[in-house]
Amino acid sequence: ASVVSAITSSMTRLSIATAHDAKMVTALKRYLLDNGISSKVALRVQRNAMYALQERRRNTPESNIELLALISEPLRVELRYEINMPVLEAHPFFKFYNELAPQLLRQVCHQAISRLPLSQGDI
Repeated sequence: ASVVSAITSSMTRLSIATAHDAKMVTALKRYLLDNGISSKVALRVQRNAMYALQERRRNTPESNIELLALISEPLRVELRYEINMPVLEAHPFFKFYNELAPQLLRQVCHQAISRLPLSQGDI
């Protein structure tokens, strides 16, 4: 009985989340139409919004994970370092900087990096 209850609960949450996403997309389309946005820009806005929704589902923001607020600050520094360093290390400067002063780069990863979902054509 508890398995059925858990499945039912999960399906209900998924249904609510899907309905909420559909409502947001409809509101965005209405907004674009009401403001006379060209179809070219409207398509880009909608594509970017859909991409952002997918990224939000795939990459849950740290602020949405309540338990992370309870872990120690040094452990959060280490967590953000492991999340952000693979991207930074692709650049030779940051790779060298990490070898030279890893503690400083941990602070950079912790305090100076934020994530911004972008889709092709935004920049």
